[in-house]
Amino acid sequence: MGTPVTQLQTTFGPNFKVPESINSEHYQVSTTIWDKKAFGMVVRLVCPSCRYLGSFLAPQDKALGLWGSPTKTSLNHSKYCHINERSVEPVNYSKKENRLKSFESDSWQQHSSSQCNDAEALAKQGLYYLGIDDFVSCADCHFTGNQLKKFNISNRHQTKTKLPCQFLKNEISVSIESAYMLLKSDQLQKFNNYIEKLDDKRKQHQLEELAKLTITSGRIMPLMHILSLSDERIAVIKDKDIKKGIAIFAIQQNQSGALKTILDSGILSKNKSPETVYFKNPEEQCLSRLALTIEMDRLDMTQMLINYGNKKQDNPHSAGLAREDKKLTNWEFCLHRNKLNALKLFIKNDLDLTRPLHTGELPIHIAAALNKLPAVQCFVESGADINAPTQEKKIRPERPTASENTPAPDTTIYTSTPHKQTALHLSAMRNATEAYQWLLDNGADATLTDSHGKTASDYLKDHESAPPPDSTAETTV
Repeated sequence: MGTPVTQLQTTFGPNFKVPESINSEHYQVSTTIWDKKAFGMVVRLVCPSCRYLGSFLAPQDKALGLWGSPTKTSLNHSKYCHINERSVEPVNYSKKENRLKSFESDSWQQHSSSQCNDAEALAKQGLYYLGIDDFVSCADCHFTGNQLKKFNISNRHQTKTKLPCQFLKNEISVSIESAYMLLKSDQLQKFNNYIEKLDDKRKQHQLEELAKLTITSGRIMPLMHILSLSDERIAVIKDKDIKKGIAIFAIQQNQSGALKTILDSGILSKNKSPETVYFKNPEEQCLSRLALTIEMDRLDMTQMLINYGNKKQDNPHSAGLAREDKKLTNWEFCLHRNKLNALKLFIKNDLDLTRPLHTGELPIHIAAALNKLPAVQCFVESGADINAPTQEKKIRPERPTASENTPAPDTTIYTSTPHKQTALHLSAMRNATEAYQWLLDNGADATLTDSHGKTASDYLKDHESAPPPDSTAETTV
């Protein structure tokens, strides 16, 4: 329920002052909260017997950092509390006879609430008298309430408690928060019994909500338990009415431990729903989960996805960004976002520098055309051929329907756009002067011609003779 008062010296140092009237026999520490306005630590206390609250403020010197004498001490210890009667052991209110005995107090007998509430009935649902006004509390879930004459205490106990309660049995409808508390406190058998009584639809909804809570709070063991109870449908969850993959949600919450737990569970490999792949960001761009880790500079999670994720989806060559006017692979996304460390990570994880895009271009060609000099240098240092040519662009339009006897013809179209161009050609065409000069200084062959018979210097001359463009604004992705 709380920690000993003596623990305060351990936590805040031997100079932390505790009022002489407070000791571990009468009080335990409930919470400590820093009061910025008062510049001091508010220590909230709770009685282990009657659970009545108290508090005191320990001010701190701003200049020296020393603790001052306690002020604003409020010790609302019930005069009917058994500890105040110097009983060393707290009363065990889990026993019904002790709860019934609490209602024998003169304070309760003289209160008007005693006339309309049966002590036997109150004790049966776990309630005992706190000794002041008509406050009662539950021995299991710690629900506290009063005004028993005005309100139906049974209904309030059932609807207001935040924890599952043994005295309410199955009458209480356990909330998401209550189920989460069971997981946090490792009461897994109680949690399983509760989940098994739900229909499939409600079970799925609650498991999704609990998965979100455990991911957000970074609680790995409860998340593992939830994933073990669910089927692959939990791979897609709702967050603010938007469907997204559970891995995407873990990445957004910056929870690498949760992401590893999800990947290790194998739940992503069972689910092929597109919602597990893409996340639409505020710019109306769909990002893969791998691209999302890159954008967040969480390369540890990038490596996790490469190692444990879906091999078709979580690799450098798979789709990373998609929008109406542009589609990029994950390694292209690194180039456009200037994520050089992520690009180096991809190279360590077998990024194929000889694998062309559908446009016929290799990674070194794209980097040179975008004037991304660090990336060009990285590719060359990693073994990319500095004089490698582009391949002819291929377009595969929709195939016409074949008749029963005639198969559909091959409709691949080889375009007449320039090909056999090196990185030097492309940097010259885009007027990427830094990349062009570096390539020239590091072994690029300036005599090579493309499919139109032009050298890189020919394209550079075309730029020099062309009129200046109306706008020099760079296209962003």
